[in-house]
Amino acid sequence: MLDINDVYEVDSVSDCCGESVYINGICSSCNDHCSVWEFNEEEEEEKTMFKKIRTTKIDTGGGVELAVVFDEDKVIIIGNGYVTVWKELKDFYKSLNGDDIQPLKQWEV
Repeated sequence: MLDINDVYEVDSVSDCCGESVYINGICSSCNDHCSVWEFNEEEEEEKTMFKKIRTTKIDTGGGVELAVVFDEDKVIIIGNGYVTVWKELKDFYKSLNGDDIQPLKQWEV
């Protein structure tokens, strides 16, 4: 009888997507060869956090690029001397267009 441990690496996720990895080293999400990130029970929370975060960059014009981190319930924008936290990315864009929308938090770096 086939067991789940015969198909997947046990106690590990891919470093690319944070998803399960097949025994042959292929990520179950992107179907590409990925490095395996092993974890134990204490690191289970880190694995869950790893799966919820994605990043990108945006160009606001004039050569200014900002890093964007999408968390489960907020958006963090880094760049141009500030770190700001927004409820949604559209709130950030509205603030650029002159709407009176403030970030949830802001730090100067």
